[in-house]
Amino acid sequence: MTGKNLASYYIEYIDNLSIEEYTKEVKSLSQFIINDTQIKNIMTYFQKNKGKLTDKISSFFQADYQQEKDFVSIDFELYLLMLVPLHAKYKEQNLSLDIYEASLMDLQWRLETYQKNNNELGLTSEDKMWLARIYHMKIFKLGSLQFEMISREEDVNKIKSGPYERMYVETKDLEELISVHIMYGQDISRKASIESFAQALDFFEKHFPEFDYHYFYCKSWLLYPNNKKFLNKNSKIREFMELFTIVDQEQDVRIPYKYIFYKEPDEVDETDILTSLQRFAVDHPEEMGVGTGLIDKKRVEQYAEKEQ
Repeated sequence: MTGKNLASYYIEYIDNLSIEEYTKEVKSLSQFIINDTQIKNIMTYFQKNKGKLTDKISSFFQADYQQEKDFVSIDFELYLLMLVPLHAKYKEQNLSLDIYEASLMDLQWRLETYQKNNNELGLTSEDKMWLARIYHMKIFKLGSLQFEMISREEDVNKIKSGPYERMYVETKDLEELISVHIMYGQDISRKASIESFAQALDFFEKHFPEFDYHYFYCKSWLLYPNNKKFLNKNSKIREFMELFTIVDQEQDVRIPYKYIFYKEPDEVDETDILTSLQRFAVDHPEEMGVGTGLIDKKRVEQYAEKEQ
């Protein structure tokens, strides 16, 4: 379903509910991810903006979720409000409500992080840009990993000129990809990762058979080859990295610091160093970077068979 059609679905669903009906549906979601404070916040926002929601939801779906600037003016409360029609859409498409709950763990984590850092409920513009993918139904958390349906011409062009060109990968096979993302605190061991990939194979074949992908794709600091210099053989990061064929890499300290410290490089000091990974990152920033990797669907099937 396109963004335009989803916007119409969300708008129509909300328009057809009274405040009392909406309150009942919101409370039913408390079993999933939201708490009493957030429920109160949703209902206050719903009551104040009932006549403006069509425009607000339309603006949300018109925003480009590759452009952070498009989300600066989007209300964070809208993300809570739209949980109800998103939940209904999952049920309508026979998607597991366990996946709904798992996918929205990302929203809850970002809300809690924002509240911890700012002493109030909210989301950063970067959070809002990222989370939009969930409401567009492009990204789903399956097991320990998140999987997003994408088409990235810039990265595909890099891949085509790299090692995979010599392996005769067809250009058409790179037009659609499943991008792999890693949430904070998730198990990325070989076993857990392969279980997630196996779930993804089944999920996209069953629910999105029209999405013609041939590869799983990941661009992350976790895949930077230099990481092997400080990771032991039993490292979960190393296990995750070795599932992929690395097709591109670039030295970059900012992105690893963002996820290792949740700070910019010039904001990190000795008090932030709590692990051996953090110590290595501070002592050897020149070794930090980002890698791009691919896994063929057939190889995922082979991985899964070996783990059984």
